[in-house]
Amino acid sequence: MQLVDESEVINISVYVLKENKSKIIDKITSGLPTMVIVDDNAELRHYIREVFKNKFTIYEADDGTTAYTVIEKEVPDIVISDVMMKKNGRN
Repeated sequence: MQLVDESEVINISVYVLKENKSKIIDKITSGLPTMVIVDDNAELRHYIREVFKNKFTIYEADDGTTAYTVIEKEVPDIVISDVMMKKNGRN
């Protein structure tokens, strides 16, 4: 098994609801804690991701329903969430 420098391991993705075995392997080999960022504002998600990208394996969701699915599947160490998101495209 080849060891990877922590600075090289940046697992950033908008969560796609399909099985991806390479993400599981990346998570195991990275040794980083996991974070889910939940916000309907893409710019804010990007900013938060940039702040934490070297310390966490990061997953993103743009609504509560997707976030719930991600959290249920990934069981993250921390969740950063907006509490005032649009509901089905409305406020």
